Amino acid sequence: MHDLALHILFFLFAAAFLAGFIDSIAGGGGMITIPAMLIAGIPPLETLGTNKLQSLFGSGSASIAYARHGHVNLREQLPMALMSAAGAVLGALLATVVPADILEAVLPFLLIGIALYFGFKPDVGDIDKHRRLSVFLFTITFAPPDRPL
Repeated sequence: MHDLALHILFFLFAAAFLAGFIDSIAGGGGMITIPAMLIAGIPPLETLGTNKLQSLFGSGSASIAYARHGHVNLREQLPMALMSAAGAVLGALLATVVPADILEAVLPFLLIGIALYFGFKPDVGDIDKHRRLSVFLFTITFAPPDRPL
């Protein structure tokens, strides 16, 4: 357990609040919480685990809310949720065998790369009118762990 000063706890609370707000609108709150926790001195493995746990509850509650309003059919999304869970387990196992100093060195570059991708992608806000992939192909390749189902 780390002893964190009150101002660091306030910083982390503010980052979590902002990330939750962003997640509720578009997803991607981890782009705020991961750097905030790393800046606060939390080790990379604990940072990733905390981020995944909070995104599990955020995505889960958003999925239930969307389903209640008729925006998604949870039964159709079950295969993607299972693939996402399997990917999360594999990622967690991988994170436990990669040395912490390598994770700490690589994470900032991954975050910057993701931010640049979404920042420069011209159609990031466009709504697709048709499916480009079958549900099965999407499930086995792209089932996103941080997005609402």
